[in-house]
Amino acid sequence: MHSQEQRQKAVQFFIEGGKSKGAVARSLGYGSAWSVERWYEDYMSQGFLKESRTKWFKFTEAQKQSAVAHFLDTGQNFSATIRTLGYPSRALLTL
Repeated sequence: MHSQEQRQKAVQFFIEGGKSKGAVARSLGYGSAWSVERWYEDYMSQGFLKESRTKWFKFTEAQKQSAVAHFLDTGQNFSATIRTLGYPSRALLTL
């Protein structure tokens, strides 16, 4: 996880440097352009960077079983199942 100062530095570097998000991430050693993209979007929509983003939680075995049962009972595809049940992502359901 990057500190508030590191995220702010990346956003400022992106805005002022005229480089791509990927180039900013690589030059600062942050690993991914996706992170810079999220930080930039937060900054542009709110005018500041939040202290930290919301962390997702792992699902209990009961919640996973409920999703599997729903999937099998309704015949929906996996994406429709997680949308119907309100789960944020496919990856989190497998954790």
